Amino acid sequence: MNARRVWFKRKQYGWGWTPATWEGWLVLGIYTGALVSLFMKIDDGSPSASDALTQFIPLTLLLTLILLAVSYWKGERPKWQGKSDE
Repeated sequence: MNARRVWFKRKQYGWGWTPATWEGWLVLGIYTGALVSLFMKIDDGSPSASDALTQFIPLTLLLTLILLAVSYWKGERPKWQGKSDE
């Protein structure tokens, strides 16, 4: 039996993942650092707030899609988990 080592485990409630290993935490740290770095770079070079947002939002969506792809690839299969009615 081939046991797959997951970096992200399913959340206890709701849908999504949480880091389960140091690799998962590293991926999440890189994502967070990239967002902060991206915002600081765009904020310094933009003449207005609307220009900064129009540059920041598409790149943020791209980084988030990459994070979701890595989480899906290296994590448990997602499913909705609700509180049981006992």
